[in-house]
Amino acid sequence: MQTLGKTLMALSTVASFGVAATAWSSTAHAAVFNYYNTNVEVNGTVVSQPGHTEEKDPFGTAITSFLPIWYVDEALGKFDVTANWNGTTGIMNLTTPKGMTVNYPSAPKTMTITPGVMEIQVNGKTVTYAPRLVTYDSGTVDQTTFVPVYYIIKSLGYMGVQASWNGTTWNMVDKDVTVTPPTTPPPTSTGSTPKLDAAVAFAKEIGLQPVDSSSDPYSDVPSADAGYVNALTQTYISAKDNNYGSQPVFNADSSSKFGSADKISVSDLANAFAAYCGIVSKEYSYLPGQSTVGLASALGLLSGLPTSGDLSSSQVSTFMSNLAAVNKGYVSLGNDTYRLVYKPDAFGRNYATGSMPASTYSQDWANAIKVTDATTVQYTGGEYITTTSDTNDAGYKSTSGNYLDIQGGIPGQQYSLNGGSTWQTANGLYGFDSLYPSDGGTSSNVPSQVKLKSNQAGGVIVAYDYNGTVITFTNTGFAIRNGVPTVVSE
Repeated sequence: MQTLGKTLMALSTVASFGVAATAWSSTAHAAVFNYYNTNVEVNGTVVSQPGHTEEKDPFGTAITSFLPIWYVDEALGKFDVTANWNGTTGIMNLTTPKGMTVNYPSAPKTMTITPGVMEIQVNGKTVTYAPRLVTYDSGTVDQTTFVPVYYIIKSLGYMGVQASWNGTTWNMVDKDVTVTPPTTPPPTSTGSTPKLDAAVAFAKEIGLQPVDSSSDPYSDVPSADAGYVNALTQTYISAKDNNYGSQPVFNADSSSKFGSADKISVSDLANAFAAYCGIVSKEYSYLPGQSTVGLASALGLLSGLPTSGDLSSSQVSTFMSNLAAVNKGYVSLGNDTYRLVYKPDAFGRNYATGSMPASTYSQDWANAIKVTDATTVQYTGGEYITTTSDTNDAGYKSTSGNYLDIQGGIPGQQYSLNGGSTWQTANGLYGFDSLYPSDGGTSSNVPSQVKLKSNQAGGVIVAYDYNGTVITFTNTGFAIRNGVPTVVSE
């Protein structure tokens, strides 16, 4: 078993599971984005039907709606307003046509442009600052910038454009504008997602690098996507004993056809995730729920999604957003407090569990994920205070039975069993250890939560003592490095 301290020492050298795709300001991190049907109307005529998402406005307290910026640009074009978005500078400049009167507001208080903050200008003059986020367009399964409807409506008001939003329909009115209905139905986010779109989005989210982009063995794969498909369909070999075997992340239909137009299902994405984690089919019985879908569900990858069937483009975008949250490894709760989010090691795990039945292993792993995901870390005054929950079945070291084992992972850390009223020092190899009375374990009046304190790092190790053998299921370390939250999970 590896101590949490050693895990954190390796933070700078262990490869990340992927690259987080959702950008927010430093004070707010969205864990999951759900998508809702939207009508974008100009003078009552529907011009597009994208999916919008909702999130707390970091500038205030209300929940606000965000739309993909492309559809905002398209709608403003109906008024001959040119929208110029610069993702590098974070500035959206709206250029009005000749004859449109603009009533400029007083200059707003200057804000610093960040990945979560944008500036909106009208004819080069700043009229407001607004939050922004980057996530998946439910209609294309591509990442894009989302802008808040409220702040766009505010900016349009300075231009004399009347706009309203009722939660599903954004209507803009200008009596001088004539809108011709689209000759084809506006794009929507309904229908099943083609396999190719989902596969490429998955590859980008997990940070899988293109392989041999100049070679395209599949006649139904565009050359621009060939490198990603090559990487996905090659045999993925994890850092395990070769006896476990290996498999590709996505399976091609044949040697010459990837199956780009095939529908994508929940199990397809769950199997892809398991394969990337180095889990092969012979190991599925050990997973939470004893299936790849069970693992995905336990991790929160299926939050807001069905557990079976084909997925629409909106639902695939939700899956990718959930994957980004798992990949990040934490959710910011504000006030320098973070909730841990367990993410499996991309190098796979060893299922040499001795006599533990697969069904027991499956249940224990699911509960270990639950405990990890309920754990919070607060960083204040140079100290990390970790709070673990769901510890009621922890107990003394035993040679018979199946007991939850909560470990702090840092020798010399302090622990509290009464909510932080009093603290004691744990000097064991793994710091606090609920199995040993000398390191904080107790067989009576087991607390519902344990607090751990250290100036080195936060985090928790969750294991089970099965008939005298301790099996580690999750090992999640958390630290602030150069001002940035950093997580390593196993």
